[in-house]
Amino acid sequence: MTEKFEFRKIRPEEYELIEKMQQDEGFNKYFVPDNKMDLVLLNGNIIGVFYLSGSYTPELQIGILPEYRNKGYAVKLTEQIVGELFSEGISQVNLKIHKDNKASLNLAKKCGFHIDWENEELNPENKEDMYYTLYKRNYMVYGNKNRGR
Repeated sequence: MTEKFEFRKIRPEEYELIEKMQQDEGFNKYFVPDNKMDLVLLNGNIIGVFYLSGSYTPELQIGILPEYRNKGYAVKLTEQIVGELFSEGISQVNLKIHKDNKASLNLAKKCGFHIDWENEELNPENKEDMYYTLYKRNYMVYGNKNRGR
């Protein structure tokens, strides 16, 4: 059976969940949660969060709670969100992933994202701010030109 995630806005009484996530090492370094994000629910249980910034070319951030990691939920969640955005006519979705975050980079590639550029050349001394920008295009909207670059 394929999981279908449900989404809803975070409620004020749930803000402490975000604070808990910020203390977790897996979120702290790579993910910046805030109260504008949606909760991700599976079978009524909160399993993580996601946030979209921008509108024309949204940038997606997702985070899965530690007890739900390594079960394939991040891949399925990413595919569901990107699929819904593409069905709404969005032509491209972007990700920004810290270079040290190998798990998220592997997830992005598994979901069909491609590295667009890396910022290492901008400030090679600042190792904390070294990241990749990745994209996935909706070729039904974007067209087949430059497919996969």
